[in-house]
Amino acid sequence: MMTEGADMDRDRGGGPPAAPRPKLWGGRFTDAQAPLFERLNASLPFDHVLAPYDLRGSKAHVRMLGSIGVLTPDEVAVIVAGLDQVAEEVAAGTFPWDLHDEDVHMAMERRLTELVGPVGGKVHTGRSRNDQVALDVQLYLREAVAGHLERIFTLMEVLLAGADRWEGVVVPGYEKGFFIGPTIFDHVKPEHSCGNEEVFGPVTFVKRFDDFEEGLALANGSRFANGSCIFTESGFYAREFAKRSHAGMVGVNVGIPVPVSFFPFSGHKESFFGDKHVLGMDGIDFYTETKCVTTRWFSEEEKKRTRVSTWEGTTTRS
Repeated sequence: MMTEGADMDRDRGGGPPAAPRPKLWGGRFTDAQAPLFERLNASLPFDHVLAPYDLRGSKAHVRMLGSIGVLTPDEVAVIVAGLDQVAEEVAAGTFPWDLHDEDVHMAMERRLTELVGPVGGKVHTGRSRNDQVALDVQLYLREAVAGHLERIFTLMEVLLAGADRWEGVVVPGYEKGFFIGPTIFDHVKPEHSCGNEEVFGPVTFVKRFDDFEEGLALANGSRFANGSCIFTESGFYAREFAKRSHAGMVGVNVGIPVPVSFFPFSGHKESFFGDKHVLGMDGIDFYTETKCVTTRWFSEEEKKRTRVSTWEGTTTRS
């Protein structure tokens, strides 16, 4: 719907810069707000997604004001038509966003008054921006939850189908039930939403591929980059994986590539949380992107075993 706040068109007309409009809360202030603080204070780069819901709420509010005689029928008709036009601009991606508006509520009201004149200001009668955002978020979440419910029901159908296949399986030692083991989803496809999210817990989503390059591209294509592992006896592929993986924590023959405490925990991309990695040299490494690589190589005796530990390893930093 819009670009980031840094790219929002401030002038909107293509000509000379427009004179700053006074803020609604400006009151006795004579100077314009400092641009840096304006960017810091504005929620528009985030709450612009609420625009369709804000417009729906405004239409209902205007009709209510008309029903109790605060607005005339003609005023209601003009304002509702203006709100419909604003909604069309938002949907088409042609709405003239302006960071000076601060939030989505003021952006909608500003555009409405540009289209229908001063009568558009009456859309704010009898309610505050707190009232508006409470309704907007409720409508937004209602629609978002409905979309998630549809995907959850689809997943439940898949789980039930899988459960029917293994209904007769008995785990030795747990003949009476109460067996709790890891959950594995195999043959996960790109269109399956479950395989595109970051999940913490005993859950594994298995995506199958034909070769190393395809698998690495699939992993690096994710918006998350916390940890990644490769199991191989090839030094070439181990080095290639450690060097080219986007993850912040890389494991070679290590199932869980979580390093010891003096190395930073968490990864890159959307897997990173906080301002910096809080442990280790990240306290002073401001301008570098580092990764931790934990490697484990098996002896000839270990190779013959049916079960080996993949927890311990040698951790290096690069």
